[in-house]
Amino acid sequence: QPKRLAQLYKLETKIKLHFNFNTIWNIQSVPEELSSSLDKIAKIVHFGLIAPNSKYGNVSVYAKKKDCWEGIKRLNYDIIEIDLEYFIPNEEFKKIKKEDQKNKNFDAGLDKEILVFKTSNKTWAKIIQFYSNDGLSDFQVRTLKKYSLANNHIPTQNETNTLYKLLMDAKKAGFNE
Repeated sequence: QPKRLAQLYKLETKIKLHFNFNTIWNIQSVPEELSSSLDKIAKIVHFGLIAPNSKYGNVSVYAKKKDCWEGIKRLNYDIIEIDLEYFIPNEEFKKIKKEDQKNKNFDAGLDKEILVFKTSNKTWAKIIQFYSNDGLSDFQVRTLKKYSLANNHIPTQNETNTLYKLLMDAKKAGFNE
C-alpha cells in the first residue's frame, strides 16, 4: 500500500510507524504534497479546537485538556493521505531516539567541561569563600582548592561534575562572579 491515511496518532499507536522528521531535515524543505496534506490536517484540527460545543471558553485552556485530545483523535482525517516514505518503523524510531539521547548527553557533558575549564582560578577561589567550607566534602574542598590555585590542566570527569554542580548551586544561592 503506497499511502496511509494521515491519522498520525493511529499510525504511531496501532501500526507502529512514526513520522520521520529527518526526511524533511535532509532535503531542507517540505515537499508540496506533504505541505498540502499537513495544511489539511492543521485546518481539521483548528476547527476541532474552536468547535462551539466546547465547554471551555478559552481555546488555550481547552487545548490543554484530555477531552480536547480525545476529540481531536476522533476527527475525520480519512480524506488525507501521506506517502509512507515519510514514516519509519517503530524499531528504527527507537534507535534514532536512543542515538539522539546519546548525542544530547555527550553535548551536555562537553558543555559542562567547557564551562568548568573556562572558569578562572579566581572564580573557584571566590566559590571557596562563598561556601566557607561549610557542608562541603573533603573531595569538594580539595578540588576547589586545586582549581583555585592553578587552572592549567584538564579536570577529570568526576572533578568536572563536582565543580559544575558547586558552581551552579552557588549561582542559585546568589553567588556572583
